[in-house]
Amino acid sequence: CGYIWPLDFGAHLLMIVLLYIIYRHDSFTLWEFIIINIGNFFMMKVTTAKTDTIMIFAASLGAFLLSTEMGHRIIGKVLKLSYLEMICAPLVTLYFAVFYQPGQATWEKLNAVFNHRFQLQHQAISRYGLHVRGTYVKWRGFGSGKKPSLSKYNFVDNAYLKSMIDFGYGYTILFIAGCLY
Repeated sequence: CGYIWPLDFGAHLLMIVLLYIIYRHDSFTLWEFIIINIGNFFMMKVTTAKTDTIMIFAASLGAFLLSTEMGHRIIGKVLKLSYLEMICAPLVTLYFAVFYQPGQATWEKLNAVFNHRFQLQHQAISRYGLHVRGTYVKWRGFGSGKKPSLSKYNFVDNAYLKSMIDFGYGYTILFIAGCLY
């Protein structure tokens, strides 16, 4: 009860790949990158674990780049800018949630790629709004074992937006500022 089995498989495969990368960290080869991502491609086709497939690709690419001299320089520069993620991710999330336009072809394609997350985020902001101190919301998802009808499904699995709705944008801004400090 509560497990979504196709996602569970992806999470296990991700952990196996991460452990393999840790084991081979100093000698990860292009062939290992290719073989892992061929398996990753097939996993993406038979499961709904898109996030896990993206993480496997990113981790294997990072491991391959770190095994080269040029990769060390590139990743070093990227890591110096990584603090920007804490600023950009909430802003990008808010942009997609507020400005999503149902029925517009470009938005619908992006929405489909991200498993209809933009639509759900837009509905949540339209329904509950964003307040300084937050709003109590009884979130309903499909992980409880009982499948509600799609019209009653209201779950936002984006941590930034969920935090803004549940605790308010005041708390979310303070939290992000604390993480940056």
